[in-house]
Amino acid sequence: MTETSKPNFLGFKVLDEPWNEYKLEDGSTLRVKVVVIGVIKENENAFSFQATNAIGVIPNPKFVGLQSPPLKPGENLQSFIEDDDIKIAEHTDLWNEYEVPSEKIKLSVKGVLVSVGRASRRDERGLPIYIANVQTLIKHKKK
Repeated sequence: MTETSKPNFLGFKVLDEPWNEYKLEDGSTLRVKVVVIGVIKENENAFSFQATNAIGVIPNPKFVGLQSPPLKPGENLQSFIEDDDIKIAEHTDLWNEYEVPSEKIKLSVKGVLVSVGRASRRDERGLPIYIANVQTLIKHKKK
């Protein structure tokens, strides 16, 4: 890596990071948030970012049970899917907002739940494990 190819990380301020909630037809609610952890200036007009998805579940009590044993070598969670296309009954549609003062831009980011499935496995608390496909949407504008 040359000196000029190093990423140019920009400072930013968190203005708002709300959760989007997805009420599922199986009676559970998924909470989804994309959290920005780094903003990078690629060139004069292009930016990229580092982010991570935070996903939590408020399960329908009928899916709560005993903790599942650890996966055996060669097993994967995908082979335990019991419902692979749970419909979304209703959801919120909120954007996370960030300010990048040095560039005078406002960055808006949100995670959109594209599809969701539920495995027959449960975590250490006995909560059902959901597999979520989240698409990240980004927009920015000059202030």
